[in-house]
Amino acid sequence: MNTKALFFYLLFSGIFCHIQLFAQNLRYDHSKEIDVQVWEPFKIAFDNNDANTFISLHSDDILRITKWEIRKGADFKERILSSMGKENAIPRKIEFKFEHRIYSKDIAYEVGYYKITMNKDSESPKDVYGRFHIVLKRLDGVWKICQDWDVAEINGEKIGPKDYERL
Repeated sequence: MNTKALFFYLLFSGIFCHIQLFAQNLRYDHSKEIDVQVWEPFKIAFDNNDANTFISLHSDDILRITKWEIRKGADFKERILSSMGKENAIPRKIEFKFEHRIYSKDIAYEVGYYKITMNKDSESPKDVYGRFHIVLKRLDGVWKICQDWDVAEINGEKIGPKDYERL
């Protein structure tokens, strides 16, 4: 095979493989299913400080990463049980905007921004913003959060309303 023919063969083979991978990813759009199974109950549980529902949305081996710590599995769930549902909890509401949602058959990777509005009795509402990266897996037919990482700043810049609203 001459060099030109080999070049075109490799070029078209690469393009064909890339198109097939792209088409395969388009086949899997689990966003509606994940919204119903994870994000809608997540919002309700978070807003209502419902620890049991909240932890049920996470896998048993959840990996939760913040700028302060890494928690895994039972340790993460115990922390949620002890921190959510307190009688004097500040009323709050969480909202999401997704930037990237990428799926395969049984795994998903989602990136976006959140806004938490907290409303103390004597103060006007305060908004807190952040960016999240989530890995979800379908376990026994149900989507669960397996890895959750979020930050409040990127490259030293605090995430704020302009970041959230641009999506």
